[in-house]
Amino acid sequence: MDTGNGGNITLPMSGYTIARVLIFFSFKYAGETFPVALVWWYMLSDDAGRDEATGMWLVEREFHGEEPHLAVVHVGSIFRAAHLLPFFGKEWVPQGFSHNDTLDKYTKFYVNRFADHHAFEIL
Repeated sequence: MDTGNGGNITLPMSGYTIARVLIFFSFKYAGETFPVALVWWYMLSDDAGRDEATGMWLVEREFHGEEPHLAVVHVGSIFRAAHLLPFFGKEWVPQGFSHNDTLDKYTKFYVNRFADHHAFEIL
């Protein structure tokens, strides 16, 4: 069922996927410039399901064997930014830990559907 915003509410996260942009760049081909991004795909966690209390999905970085699942995508295919909340589990956050390292330190994240009104309606 289409939500009217492009999503399908019968699918997890309305059928959208999560990716981390590693770098934005562009290239020229046949005189046309193509703005693209190198992304690392995330997938629903094996522990996934929608959290009953919050309605948020749990995702983790995707790998093909030992290698990260990377892709180059056109920036026009990026729908919007997603706000990811680390899944802390039972481990302590080290003293002096910087928020800048969060996407590298943690392996699982909740997709925060409460970050803004649009994310709430879509996810």
